[in-house]
Amino acid sequence: EEGAGQMEIISGKTKNIDDLCNQFQLIKRNIFNITESYNLCLDETPRPFLKDCGSSLQISVSLEEDGIYLFQKKRK
Repeated sequence: EEGAGQMEIISGKTKNIDDLCNQFQLIKRNIFNITESYNLCLDETPRPFLKDCGSSLQISVSLEEDGIYLFQKKRK
């Protein structure tokens, strides 16, 4: 990650989108609590520093079935 204060969070594989959303909310809450315990604040703005890289929420999704990625399947 290039911008000041940026971080990357990687989750495990799941077939349950609700669980994934709950994991994300828990991580976000934990980060908020940690920053608050150090008397800091969590800044979720897309570009907190004008002369630095912007931040964003990026979600990468892999679609697979039986261990084969969807876009690797041969079309019939």
